[in-house]
Amino acid sequence: MVDAYLLLLDAIADTLGEGEEARATALEIGRRWAELTPGTVAEPTVDGEQVDRVTALIPYLAVMGFAPEVSGDTVVLRSCPLITRNHRPRDLVCTMHEGFLRAVVGPDPAAYERLKFLPNGPDGCQIGSTQPIHEEPDLKVVHADVA
Repeated sequence: MVDAYLLLLDAIADTLGEGEEARATALEIGRRWAELTPGTVAEPTVDGEQVDRVTALIPYLAVMGFAPEVSGDTVVLRSCPLITRNHRPRDLVCTMHEGFLRAVVGPDPAAYERLKFLPNGPDGCQIGSTQPIHEEPDLKVVHADVA
């Protein structure tokens, strides 16, 4: 079943095409995905304590399969959940994840820069840490309850 969803993501990326317009649309898909994700809260919390948006995102990143590791004030994403032995996601799929993460951490560029994406060999996360193409809209914070 996972392979079918990976192919669906490839089809979406292929349909978007290439270039800046395709990238902007992929970022928007990621932002919309974040808006639709259950568990959106006004104040991010972990175990009942108020935390910053990046810290609140760590449990969700783990559930998604990014294998996040905290290193000081930085969260390192050590894995791509969509890479399999026979499949590597299209670049625009990574851009959709980038849009999701940017929406979740909020409009502060410094917060997004706390996320580090390591292309750790063939299995590493390929999301870039470049600045967004256009200004981020105000979006809600997403928090995953991973009890």
